Amino acid sequence: MRKHTHLLVGMVAVAALVLPAASLAQSDCGDLNNDGSTTQLDLIRLTQCSLGGGTCPAVSPGPLCGTGSLGDCGDVFADGNTTTGLTADVSALNNQLSGNPTLYDACTGPGAAIACGGGTVTIPHNTVISSNTTWPAGCRVELSGTVTVEGDGTVLAIEPGGFVCGINDPAEPAALVITPGNRIDARGTAADPIVFTACAAPGSDPFSTGTRQGAWGGVLVLGRGPVNGPGCTATAEGLEEFVFGGCVDNDHSGIVSFASVKFGGINFTANNELNNFTMNGLGNSTQFNFIHAHSGNDDNHEWFGGNSNHTNFLATSGGDDNADFQLGFTGSVQNYVVLQDSRTADPGSDSRGIEGDNSEFDNEASPRSDPDFCNMTIVGADDQAPAATNDGSDSGILLRRGTRAQIMNVLVQDFRDSGFEIRDVSTTQQACIDNDDDGVPESLTGDLLVQNSLFCDNGSSGPGSIGTEHAKSGGNQEDECATTSDCVGPGDPAACCTGAGTGCSATPVDPDCECTTPEAYALMVASHDVAPADGATSAECTAAAGDIVSSVFPTTLDAAVNSACTGVQTPYECCSGAGTGFCTTMPDFRPTVAIASVSAGDCTDINPLFTDTGYVGGVDPAGTYVASGTGQQVDWITFPWAQFNIE
Repeated sequence: MRKHTHLLVGMVAVAALVLPAASLAQSDCGDLNNDGSTTQLDLIRLTQCSLGGGTCPAVSPGPLCGTGSLGDCGDVFADGNTTTGLTADVSALNNQLSGNPTLYDACTGPGAAIACGGGTVTIPHNTVISSNTTWPAGCRVELSGTVTVEGDGTVLAIEPGGFVCGINDPAEPAALVITPGNRIDARGTAADPIVFTACAAPGSDPFSTGTRQGAWGGVLVLGRGPVNGPGCTATAEGLEEFVFGGCVDNDHSGIVSFASVKFGGINFTANNELNNFTMNGLGNSTQFNFIHAHSGNDDNHEWFGGNSNHTNFLATSGGDDNADFQLGFTGSVQNYVVLQDSRTADPGSDSRGIEGDNSEFDNEASPRSDPDFCNMTIVGADDQAPAATNDGSDSGILLRRGTRAQIMNVLVQDFRDSGFEIRDVSTTQQACIDNDDDGVPESLTGDLLVQNSLFCDNGSSGPGSIGTEHAKSGGNQEDECATTSDCVGPGDPAACCTGAGTGCSATPVDPDCECTTPEAYALMVASHDVAPADGATSAECTAAAGDIVSSVFPTTLDAAVNSACTGVQTPYECCSGAGTGFCTTMPDFRPTVAIASVSAGDCTDINPLFTDTGYVGGVDPAGTYVASGTGQQVDWITFPWAQFNIE
């Protein structure tokens, strides 16, 4: 929650105002001097009121706010405080006059709380929220279908500790949708997080391969930020009646913090599904941080365009990808942890840590996807039991369809197919430069770049061995880009290969191809502090027997937490009844060995909004770790915000 510093100064004299009551008319919001308009002069007067602790100087023509009462036009932040809290009002009026987007329109604040008799309220299918509304803490809000926030500047506020769940009905899929021009105010805290989940009560087996996964639609926030679709717009995946985008760089879709979104992602038809937490065209005034997306049926976090910037994201147990972007996403995330789960990753679905596209409709569409990621831990499911289900664990990082990206201080481990993959010619052009078109790139462009990052145990090794396939060309890239010198055997790596060093030609089949993934990766190893070389194992990976970070998904029930349960999903989402639950211990995302093969890069080198952490991975290796109890923690990941129950 935003904190405001109070300025303590001496009292300022105020002129006495004595007018007949009938002549007093309240002025418009922010018009302190009552001259019929809100200007910089009013901002000066409000600042003086703030310095006076709510006591204001005389104004002209006056009277103050038309009535003599500061509360009638000076509560611009709409928090009901026009004495000690005026710095918030000064900031809000300054934003209004500067044209900067704000969470609430001037002199409006959170709407009235909905009635919640008995502690539960059900919101019907196709409900439209068109005026500021509050869903209070202590109220279980059940969505029986799609609920939308519409209008112009409508804000849905959810108080810290709020609980929202979707009723499982494929005919009327439950989802919360914030439409463009409207906002969500869901500011939880570490102690009182906001939960979005499925209403379905847990069953008897807490680890029954995700029976609640995809039980509702999840949360979709649609903004007016930049998108590389026609007219700077696009339609929402899964709910195609909603259009988003508009190229408003500083658009504001709201504030979400310390929230978890679980068990979302209904599939409507093939390749048309909802995700757990979907961010469509968010502008850079949007503030979404500390968001845990867990056990989504499709992607956990997904961006469709936008330029929003985030910190402290956690994605676990996703059915498909854990972090997915496309349609011109140019935002950023720092401090990001991804952990796959073999029991919930879709078999054969190519589930990835990061899957990044520019656009499947036009690889060269503008603005081109070009996000920044710094400090990530991305752990796949290749070494998890049961091994038979792990073929869903594909690539740690897949970049394709013309995207760019800057990726720094990342640890990628335990992906069955590969650690890193570039796919298609358009994306190779963002990564490499092959000036003489001989199929051997001379350098990297710097537009698509992984640096200061460590890869461990990737490739189809399975439990008990250490994989070394850190880089792999995907799709038909090898057939387009391979030359004779790349051939190692018949059909390997390209169809044109007839044997080792034979077949194909001296130049790539597609002359526009700039490099293969192994070639790009080798250049990153040589010049940008990436380790180890493809086909090799780092000293850290060897010392940790393939698990620099523990790859075991938490399945140990935490008796101390479960005994505190008072009912189904109360007080924790992982509770199944009084004194029982499926709450697990906290996994440890800290490296088990010191990382020395690569050095940490300065994240501010790729994005000035980042901070320089001085370490590789998504959590501080020296961060606090508490495995069990209600004080569970691993660095910035804390209970009850982060819960890992699978049922």
